[in-house]
Amino acid sequence: MTKFKEAIKNKWEQYKALPLWKRILLFVALVGFVLLLLWLLVSRQNDEEKDYVGIDYDLDIDINEHLDNQTIVKNLPARFIGGIDVTGSKLKENEKQFLREFSEQSNRFIGKEQTKSTSHTGWCSDGKYTRQTETKYIFGEDMSIAIKTSYRDDDGQSGSSCSTLTNGRDIINFVKENRKSEMFNDVRDIVDIL
Repeated sequence: MTKFKEAIKNKWEQYKALPLWKRILLFVALVGFVLLLLWLLVSRQNDEEKDYVGIDYDLDIDINEHLDNQTIVKNLPARFIGGIDVTGSKLKENEKQFLREFSEQSNRFIGKEQTKSTSHTGWCSDGKYTRQTETKYIFGEDMSIAIKTSYRDDDGQSGSSCSTLTNGRDIINFVKENRKSEMFNDVRDIVDIL
């Protein structure tokens, strides 16, 4: 024990012999290192509490394994709620309930659509222009939401694009953002779950 005390005493003397700026720099580095370790410890503990508490029996798990050159490659487990992909999404209980109700009563959503029109002005190398944009949201038979956007500028230029929301998180976010829309009036009982 005395060798340990002597080693500590020698290090302390070496530390005191350093110029003030070096002592401050070492102190700050040591405090930063300790804070980093604490942060890593706490964040790992929080992740474990959030991700691994209990088993969620509402999720269907599909783990894909492939043999390729004698190596097993595992993809992330695909998770589904009522046939809707929620892989990689952390969902609250009300969001899970919404997806279950949405999938079980999807026939109430099929064909629902809403069109939003906007107009704005902008500038380009040719000068000022006005753009009319029309976005149409349509609920499909496969529990997806098609988004069809078209635009027309006053100079004659036009274009269109189409995308589809099939992921559970995207569907939830869309419904949350548009919850007051008239297209949800007759499915308000499901939409209000969110």
